[in-house]
Amino acid sequence: MKKVIFFFFFFLKNFSFCFFVFFSNNFLILECILTESGVLRSPKNVLIKPEGFEDLISNQELFNALKKEWLSPHVDSKIMMERMNIKEFSLIDMIEFLNALKDDEIQAKSHKWIARLYEFFEKFVNDKLDQYIPQLLGFKVL
Repeated sequence: MKKVIFFFFFFLKNFSFCFFVFFSNNFLILECILTESGVLRSPKNVLIKPEGFEDLISNQELFNALKKEWLSPHVDSKIMMERMNIKEFSLIDMIEFLNALKDDEIQAKSHKWIARLYEFFEKFVNDKLDQYIPQLLGFKVL
C-alpha cells in the first residue's frame, strides 16, 4: 500500500491555498495558486509580475502566449516565491513571450509599449544579463 500524505498550506493577503500530495517519491502539485483572473493554477504556470513593469503584459496576453498567468495581487508574492517556487517574470520569459507573438501582434503594439519593452530589457542589461546569456542563444531574433 502506498503511503499518501496530504499537506495544507494557507497563504494570506486575502487568500490562496495549496494541497501537496506525496505518492512515495513522486511529488504532485495540484492547481492551487490564485491567479489574477481568479482561476487556480499550478505553481509552474504562475508568474510574478516584474516590479516596475506591471502594466507591460496583460494576464490574457500572457496566457495566450505562454499558457501562464500572473499571480493574484491578493497573494503575498514573497511567500509564494520562497515556499512555492513561483518565479518572477524574467528576461527569458519576455523573450519566450515575444517569440510566441505573431508579427501583426507586435506591429499592433503602441510606441509607448515598445519604449516600455526597451526599458524592461535595459533593466536586465544593467542588472542580470550575464546570467542569461547561455539561455538566450537558442531564441530567434525579433
